[in-house]
Amino acid sequence: MKREKKTPPIIGLLLGIALLFPSRALSSTQEKTFPLPAKSVQQAVTTWLHNTGFQLRTSAHFDSNQAAPNCIKIWAEKGTAQWYIQIRPQSALACHVTADWTGSNVLDNPAPHLQLWTGIQSMIHVSPPARHVLPEIPKTVSAHIKATVCIHLTTAGSQKQVSGFFIGARENLLISTAHDLIALEEITVRLSDGREVPGQVLQLDPDIDLALIRVESPSSTTISIAQSRNLLSLGDRLYTIGCPIDREGTVTPGTVNSPPRRAGGHLLWQVKMDILPGNSGSPVFDDRGRLVAVVKGRHRVKKSIGFLIPMETVYDFIEANRDYIRLNPW
Repeated sequence: MKREKKTPPIIGLLLGIALLFPSRALSSTQEKTFPLPAKSVQQAVTTWLHNTGFQLRTSAHFDSNQAAPNCIKIWAEKGTAQWYIQIRPQSALACHVTADWTGSNVLDNPAPHLQLWTGIQSMIHVSPPARHVLPEIPKTVSAHIKATVCIHLTTAGSQKQVSGFFIGARENLLISTAHDLIALEEITVRLSDGREVPGQVLQLDPDIDLALIRVESPSSTTISIAQSRNLLSLGDRLYTIGCPIDREGTVTPGTVNSPPRRAGGHLLWQVKMDILPGNSGSPVFDDRGRLVAVVKGRHRVKKSIGFLIPMETVYDFIEANRDYIRLNPW
């Protein structure tokens, strides 16, 4: 006579509890601040969700609610697991993320928020910001994109973003504008490959509005000072590669539309060009890819009018800082 197998008492107890108390959804909420623009974090979040098998229920959008202006909301689900993520900009260079996770069982995701935060960081470092190059931009100009950088600043408790570019020197040196570096507290340089490295301001000349910055990591490409051009003419077609906020690596065309103007005892070129916030310090090239100027800023009223620091001023700045700058052989 066969003996019937008995269910162990502990297993029977667990089965009984499961029948009496059906599985309930588990939920948790965590928050985290990222020192990045909201749109960059949005792209990282949606990419990570897609790569991990989540389906976006609705596209991320901006909330019109006055209580949460510019709040990006993302809904996603995979089986019984769901994410509801809100991204609120805190400034042009930082945002706050609130992530609500819900799952019917802890096995759906044993450490959901840790995986989310790690996933966002991996997407940010693996996928550098998209570079915007218009079709009509000469290849001799777009070849300089990797030599341009985004410079994130903390000055007097506020965050700013400007542009800069590597010059052909042995000391990993950048040139940028000086007016946003006054009262500097912290500086971080974002390279073309997405890496962020600390920077050190070596020289600051507010009079001509130029700054010399050193970083620890060298660039794979630099912009030649020796092959630059210092004379421009009315109607010359120019291009700037800059780091405007949320549009890193943007190439913008323009035209010299006025003779040089004198401001504060120094000459500036006037151009018809869309100079966006964050463009200060961008290198400017002619159609042959030769460096011709540095973006100083834009007109206070007419956003399509920009002002450029001419190469003559850049030459003088380099000569004045020969103790720091040892240019590679010409």
